This record gives sequence, C-alpha cells and structure tokens, in this order.
Amino acid sequence: MGPVSGTTTRRVLLAFGALVALFAAASGYALGRLSDIHDGTHALREAGGRAREARELATAVRDQYAHLAHTIILGNDSHRRFHSEAARGRRR
Repeated sequence: MGPVSGTTTRRVLLAFGALVALFAAASGYALGRLSDIHDGTHALREAGGRAREARELATAVRDQYAHLAHTIILGNDSHRRFHSEAARGRRR
C-alpha cells in the first residue's frame, strides 16, 4: 500500500470536521427544544392546577344547589346546615 496523498487526507479531515459540526449543531438545536419542553411542562402544571380549582368550585356549587333544592322541596330547614357547610368548605 502506497503513501496517502495530501488531498485525500485533507478531504477526510474536512469531512470529519463537517460531521463534528453537524453533530454540534444538532445537539444545540436539541438543547434549545429541551428548554421549550421544560417551559411547556410548567405551563401544563399551572393549567392543571386551574382545572382542579374549577372542578372543586363546580362541585361546591353543585352541592349548594342540591342542598338548597332539598330545602325547597321538603319545605323545611333540614338541609340548611348542609348548604352552609358546603359554602364554608369552598372558602378555605
């Protein structure tokens, strides 16, 4: 096997350098997108908290309505205490 010419060595080094540059660019892009995913995760957690609060509020309103309806249907104050407890439970 004969000696390798200078142009072949230069081409191999250039190709290897281009490959390293490509990997570096791809890694930088991936790290940038990782930051976007991180921000999206925080936004999702915050939205989940708001959804939980909305569900709790809907449950409290439903309970108050049911107790008030029972009070009206029965025509007495037997469910008034439950209505007041449901109202206090939501204010916590």
